[in-house]
Amino acid sequence: MSASILYPRLCCDVLEIGGNVENAAEPSGYDPTAIEQRIQQKLNVSSYFEIRRVSCSFHEGVAILRGRVSSFYFKQTAQEIVRKIDGVDQIVNRISVV
Repeated sequence: MSASILYPRLCCDVLEIGGNVENAAEPSGYDPTAIEQRIQQKLNVSSYFEIRRVSCSFHEGVAILRGRVSSFYFKQTAQEIVRKIDGVDQIVNRISVV
């Protein structure tokens, strides 16, 4: 197996989730609005208050995260929460660390 299958590639705040069976291409039965709501719900129930303020939009398998957090740890944690959701093929992390 190549390293790109085992580990997602992170370049310029874009995470491609290739090779992950759980997050394979969006099945035709998936509703993009439902996926976006699921993403926002997962962020909203985070034990970290800062992550609850992160917003997300979703279109054609791509989740775009926006917001402000105080550390790169919170930025990465928000991304990891979204990475685990079925139907998400790519994450564009536009969260600012301030």
